[in-house]
Amino acid sequence: MSPRVAAVVVNWRLPGRTIACLRSLEALATPCRAIVVDNGSGDGSAAAIAAAAPGAELIALPANLGFGAACNRAIALALRDPGCEAVLLLNNDATIEPGALAALLAEAAAHPEVGILGPKVRSSRDRRLLWYAGARRRRLVLAAAAPGRGRADAGAHEAPRAVDYVFGAAMLIRRPVLERVGGFDERYFLYLEDLDLCLRAQRAGFGLRYVPAALVWHEGSASTASDAGLRRFHYARSTALFLRRHLAGAALLPALAFWGLVALRAAALDLARGDLAALGDYAAGLRDGLRAARAGGARYPGPRTEPDAL
Repeated sequence: MSPRVAAVVVNWRLPGRTIACLRSLEALATPCRAIVVDNGSGDGSAAAIAAAAPGAELIALPANLGFGAACNRAIALALRDPGCEAVLLLNNDATIEPGALAALLAEAAAHPEVGILGPKVRSSRDRRLLWYAGARRRRLVLAAAAPGRGRADAGAHEAPRAVDYVFGAAMLIRRPVLERVGGFDERYFLYLEDLDLCLRAQRAGFGLRYVPAALVWHEGSASTASDAGLRRFHYARSTALFLRRHLAGAALLPALAFWGLVALRAAALDLARGDLAALGDYAAGLRDGLRAARAGGARYPGPRTEPDAL
């Protein structure tokens, strides 16, 4: 019998971390199918991963298509198997505890109305600290409020509960969500594609749930740690696209004010460090995001999208 869950891991020039992630998947108490997407690394990553983890299936893309698009290729492959009930997305700078998948599946079985589930995520940089313990949506502005983020895990987030957002570092997505609302919107190259998917799933009638009995360790932003300009550009770009996709008219005003203040604070910190290029990065991302939003037509590939390369 084939595994009920396919785990998807996207690599971009971090083969060592990806291999460590795959090792944690191999150690799961509940077996899963592992699919790795090398996102056009061009640095020998694909060969290194194939040699170190021969049990994982590898999709080697010719170019970096962005996180969401890479995930969509693997999701399409996973759902060709009619026995696949869910897809586990796991960042390649994350590792999962052996009992985590079983805990997620048990919670899913107890709550059939739920479409996306998120484990507790703690920082692998400082293992005392929380990275995700559930997230709610701020009224009017769509931003995520994540209680406990960056604080010590002192027992305040041990109860499973309904949430508004599950973060893409680790999320279990049930098959009906992908069949009904599609995969990630590929306009988001990096950032906010996970929040976008959560909104679409909720609007289609699916619940979201936080499962603290499942534990994942996450480093955070490992792929872009050395390129601040890339992070700024895509953060601004994805924010503009996200707001234009989900808000209109007068509803945009409070969101623009909130996100504008967030961007100004980040830019001010960059400028205080003498990084004058920061303003250009933010401005370029904002322009590109607005252009992408104006292009029209949702890009939500369904489960039958074919992988580019196998």
